[in-house]
Amino acid sequence: MKSFSLTLTAVALAAVVSCTGGASVSGVMEGASDGEIIFKELHSGKADTVKVSPSGAYKARLAIEEPEFVYLSRNGRQIASLLLKKGDKVKISSDSLGRDLKIEGSEESLKLAAVEKDYADFNAKFSAAESPAAAARVYVDYYRSRMAYVLSNSKSLTSVQVLFQKAPSGIPVFNQFTDAIVMSNVVDSLSAVYPNSSYVASLRKEAELRTKQLEISARLRDASVQAFPDIDLPDLNGARRKLSEVESKVVMLYFWTATAGQNMFNTASLIPLYEKYHSKGFEIFAVSLDTGKTEWATTVKAQKLPWINVCDTRGSSSPYAGVYNVTSVPYAFFIVDGEIDSGASVTNEETLRAYLKEKFS
Repeated sequence: MKSFSLTLTAVALAAVVSCTGGASVSGVMEGASDGEIIFKELHSGKADTVKVSPSGAYKARLAIEEPEFVYLSRNGRQIASLLLKKGDKVKISSDSLGRDLKIEGSEESLKLAAVEKDYADFNAKFSAAESPAAAARVYVDYYRSRMAYVLSNSKSLTSVQVLFQKAPSGIPVFNQFTDAIVMSNVVDSLSAVYPNSSYVASLRKEAELRTKQLEISARLRDASVQAFPDIDLPDLNGARRKLSEVESKVVMLYFWTATAGQNMFNTASLIPLYEKYHSKGFEIFAVSLDTGKTEWATTVKAQKLPWINVCDTRGSSSPYAGVYNVTSVPYAFFIVDGEIDSGASVTNEETLRAYLKEKFS
């Protein structure tokens, strides 16, 4: 990405900011006597370069109209994260590695620093958890704290960042359909303050998607047997495959990833059952949530999986996983005679075997 050197005179810089609005940033970096600092705006991707003086000082003026996330880096290492508003005059002090960071003149940037610290602490605790149960407790505690944060800071754009955070496993922290209500409330609050913000627009889009998913989920819960949301994804050859076009009596909609444990389930459990019941009207529509196609394609070919295999490289962000409320994999739904069998209770090979025996007896 091309960077633009901020070498304008002080008079020219002042003129630019006075005409377009903006924010100023000045800082002192202990231990840095030369080099450059890159200021990068998150939304536009624009990168500006500022020279560091022999005393470690630097200054920049950014033409900002709407609040913007700006990240400072030096020698490829992030120094600071800022959330700047028009008119902000920010002062920063740190060492050359971004440690001992102090920020003055931007309340939103101070909130952002606290949010990022909490997020880093959560990731460290989650990754260090010694068991799935321990990781779940860490997640629940963090989710509750983030819920409290966004409710208390509904007019701060830092809440947008919080609402889009993900756990180290890749699952969004706010991964429940009911979180659509929280997102919508935050959008309403932020829209009153920042009606033209691209970040508010992104959150509005996500809130609308979650609201639709919530409505579908409610219909699925309220009906004993319900028609199903369609899925349209490419198979190994790039051909589009639709769930609605499968005409078998019983279709197992199977969400999975190409990991070792699930691979064993394919060969040890699914293939024998598929071979036994396929001729009687059993089909599997397997949706991989692998973000990379190579491992998925290699597994499908190596195991010679005979059913319909498609892949959604959006992973945990897949709208199909969202619509079907898939929060972990593997996960299976059953469509019988064209409608979801919401009464199916299949959790392992034994219950799957019993379910198919009942349907084809």
